[in-house]
Amino acid sequence: MASKKEILDEINFLSDRISTQVRTVALSVMAFVWLFLAGGNDAPVLKIQPDRTLLLVAGTLCLATLLFDYLQYVMGYFESKRVLRKGEREKLQDFKYDYGSTAWQMRTFLFGAKQILVVIGLVCLCIAVGGALVAEAN
Repeated sequence: MASKKEILDEINFLSDRISTQVRTVALSVMAFVWLFLAGGNDAPVLKIQPDRTLLLVAGTLCLATLLFDYLQYVMGYFESKRVLRKGEREKLQDFKYDYGSTAWQMRTFLFGAKQILVVIGLVCLCIAVGGALVAEAN
């Protein structure tokens, strides 16, 4: 059986890993988008270019993902500072987060939203490149 502390430690570890993976995927998608849009000698050779609009959507979604990731940590910082100030003011030994606070709710929303955005961005990239490959094969 696991203690509450062990479960909270596991959740903290996993959420950190998820955030790292989200950043890695977002930056990778943005690199591929840049490669296709910028062209040049290093661009993949495709007879038919991937849909530029889908590439731009993929890049924009991944840029938004990185913004949401940053804002999630900003909200966490502000909420932690608020809880610390309140606990110190009231001379508490145990500090408690207010899960109903705006900052906590935003933090939770941004954590989920960044995962959704990066997946949609990756799907857009796959559709754009896959469409070009299918068109090239026909």
